[in-house]
Amino acid sequence: PDSKSYGMVLSAHARCTDGAEAAANLLERMETRYNTAKTEGNDPKAHPRPNVVCYNAVMNAYARAGRPKDAVELLERMEAHEIEADVVSYTSILDGYARWLEASASSKKNASVTESDVLDAIANAEDIMISLERSKDGPNVVAYNALLKVYLNGAKLLGQVQGDAESSSS
Repeated sequence: PDSKSYGMVLSAHARCTDGAEAAANLLERMETRYNTAKTEGNDPKAHPRPNVVCYNAVMNAYARAGRPKDAVELLERMEAHEIEADVVSYTSILDGYARWLEASASSKKNASVTESDVLDAIANAEDIMISLERSKDGPNVVAYNALLKVYLNGAKLLGQVQGDAESSSS
């Protein structure tokens, strides 16, 4: 199999409900096999190097699961492997923050979410957008819409968190 084949399998995992872990594990095996082949002097074609599409598939899986911090860690790992992020990489992370905020707002368990958590998520999303603006691709309409969803979901959750704080102090 080549990187394209792996990318398709990773994308399929990303679309599954609980696909984030399976996709992440497959990507990690892919990295390990490539690095082992490279250090042992074997043919790298036998174990292809993960490309940006492979990493994006896993970032997308994390985003769908509302796990933006895991997506950010993966972005950092990808960059450490000298693979340049693209607009899809950054937009997946923005989507992850939007989904986390939305899930937290709609969950009855949002009592554990603090105002600081919400503001941190918004600030982190803004940092991702700044990185995207500095990248060779730059943001597109999908990235701007994802950031708008972060703001919308963040404002909604912030209102809930602040309302909960006011009612508990009364």
